[in-house]
Amino acid sequence: MNKSPLFLLPLVPALAAAQERPNVVLILADDMGYSDLGCMGGEIETPNLDSLSRQGILLTNMCNVSKSCPSRAALLTGLYSWRAGMGAMTNHGSTIPSYQGFLNNNCVTIAEALHENGYHTYVSGKWHVGDAEPYWPEHRGFDDTFHIPNGGGVYFYPSLFPQRFDRKLYRNGEEVFPRADWYSTDGFGEVAVEFINNPANQTTPFFLYLPFVAPHYPLQAKSEDIQKYLG
Repeated sequence: MNKSPLFLLPLVPALAAAQERPNVVLILADDMGYSDLGCMGGEIETPNLDSLSRQGILLTNMCNVSKSCPSRAALLTGLYSWRAGMGAMTNHGSTIPSYQGFLNNNCVTIAEALHENGYHTYVSGKWHVGDAEPYWPEHRGFDDTFHIPNGGGVYFYPSLFPQRFDRKLYRNGEEVFPRADWYSTDGFGEVAVEFINNPANQTTPFFLYLPFVAPHYPLQAKSEDIQKYLG
């Protein structure tokens, strides 16, 4: 993931100290550059993100670690990625613990920390910090999960490029098969809304991690969105 603005990232210590525990929604855009936003001069309209930038805090002098998986690991744990076992990609295959390719047991994810403090925790989106089942989000502090375990981009189901991006979707550890018109941004967003509307959230604070596939390559959009920018 590239350098990009960060909107109002809540910190676990601040939440734990608060008398009233707020709900937290953490949205991750995959491989979005800082200049891709409309508010930063991007050519593609991003009105909702622009609105967040106006109402929240826009950080313009910052950077993240490395790329892809290491960046996700740092975001989820608050550690340098190699300290969490994610110094490189999930398929790195190294015997060196810092580059093992999945989150280690020496780190604590934000979901684990919040779960221990009475939060209901959800994830809907792309995981990519541990491809094999023992390293999936339900084993790292998330109560309810809907995710793609590994990397790459799956925008439509079935995949338009099955030889390169034949990814599977899982709901709480079980493979699911979405409807034929499924589009990842909408699909992950719909499940996220379902999680938010869980009646249990009326009495228990929740944390939702929403890591979209977009705009990671292969940069697939719905036809009506493409038509808007033709010519």
